Amino acid sequence: PTMIADSLAEYGYHLFPETCCTAQVTNALSALSTMKSRRTLLDEDHRSTLWDEFAISPLSRLAAIILDRTTRQRIEAEFSALQSVVFWANKYRLGEHIPLHRDRAGDLQLILPLVLPAEHCGGQLLVHHQSVVSAVPEAVGQRLLFRATKTPHQTTEVVGTSDCLNPMRIVCVCRIFF
Repeated sequence: PTMIADSLAEYGYHLFPETCCTAQVTNALSALSTMKSRRTLLDEDHRSTLWDEFAISPLSRLAAIILDRTTRQRIEAEFSALQSVVFWANKYRLGEHIPLHRDRAGDLQLILPLVLPAEHCGGQLLVHHQSVVSAVPEAVGQRLLFRATKTPHQTTEVVGTSDCLNPMRIVCVCRIFF
């Protein structure tokens, strides 16, 4: 079966039906809280667009949460053996977003949302696929897979409201190479 590839072809992304349990999300956030981040930018054309980025060791427990054994096996069964992976996390705060772009490297990208702002506070992932712009229906702990080098994507700006003064979007990322 080609469930993942079919989703990528039809929607531009694939949402895995399983989600991480609350303890795994809590452990991931706890691990990030002990790590140093750096302010990063997308590229030289977007110098005013910054967010916090955390480098994650591929041998860490956090990496094992992001790309768990079951997810890895499903990806390898449908595509091929993973040759290498790179892990990081991004934290977007008030006023931050990632502009429309395509990544420059990798075959697939796996995203694991740990914190998502309320829908009316922005921070939504948008994919541009077959002339359609779609807001990806993300959920905390639900892995998302897409071809970041072929699928233009962006996040909307994280905005505050009277009921959401300090919204954040925190996602872990695994870039996959076959």
